[in-house]
Amino acid sequence: MPEPLRQPLAVALRDAYPWPALADLATTVEDAGFDALFLPEVGARDTLATLAALAGETSRIRLATGVVPLPSRSAGLLASAAATVQERSGGRLILGLGTGPSAPGALDRLRATVDALRAAFDGGEGSVEGTPVRSPLPLPGPPAIWIAALGPRATRLAGEVADGVLLNWCTPERVATAVG
Repeated sequence: MPEPLRQPLAVALRDAYPWPALADLATTVEDAGFDALFLPEVGARDTLATLAALAGETSRIRLATGVVPLPSRSAGLLASAAATVQERSGGRLILGLGTGPSAPGALDRLRATVDALRAAFDGGEGSVEGTPVRSPLPLPGPPAIWIAALGPRATRLAGEVADGVLLNWCTPERVATAVG
């Protein structure tokens, strides 16, 4: 009889640990069998720079942003930083993106950014609001792109354009609705 499918397990670290402790936590999480380590862009360190450094401390675990709010970086800078992590990690990046503060057009900008990043990671060029977006590095494959979704419209967008969805602050009922 085949073994039942196991749900992936992940850990999110929010605190600004001193580097030796953070590196030790990352290797401990990997050694314990977790599948991914998520770092939000709210701490003392740049999330993508930290994940690039942790790629050298780990060998298997997926390294994820949880999440980068779009207003914090231009799409071009995001493509460059994400490509660096994807290259350094051998293809283990999960790029978690969010709209940031609710604003008119935020989901449209998120869709445009995902489309532009996908084009860039595939070796081409995308654009967001007329600004070109390129990936400066040849990649082992495009990183997975996940979208943070607090509401039903963002959840639908994740289902349309993303490889995964990050649901935060959700009740079990909200998760069941999102899955539907």
